[in-house]
Amino acid sequence: MTHDRGTRRTFVTTSRYAALVLLVSALCGCAATPLPADRLALAATAIERAEREGAVAVAPAEMQAARDKLARAERSPTTRPGAADAGRLAEQAEADARLAEARARAARTTAAAAEVDRSLDALREEVQRAAEPPSP
Repeated sequence: MTHDRGTRRTFVTTSRYAALVLLVSALCGCAATPLPADRLALAATAIERAEREGAVAVAPAEMQAARDKLARAERSPTTRPGAADAGRLAEQAEADARLAEARARAARTTAAAAEVDRSLDALREEVQRAAEPPSP
């Protein structure tokens, strides 16, 4: 009879360890999918920054895509398992906003370069006029 108690005690102890391992595994699995709150904040910040850079006028399609994806991400469940979809949409919104911001900066740079070219042309004409001999 003492043999049965030892076996039973071993079985109960093993069962408790197994339950603990399963619980820890489940918690670790849930922790592997982070909640997208930080991704939503990054996307919203990227959209705001792109708007300040003038991206709405230069890249309206990208800005609209960024806003739409952020809105969809905000409507998605932020609890598991919907967190992955919300996080993915937020990342896409951030990427769209960054693209729009880059296009706005490129447009500003192109405009500034064109202005420099016009200024150089005006200076060349002035130098040419100054170098010409006066008419009698």
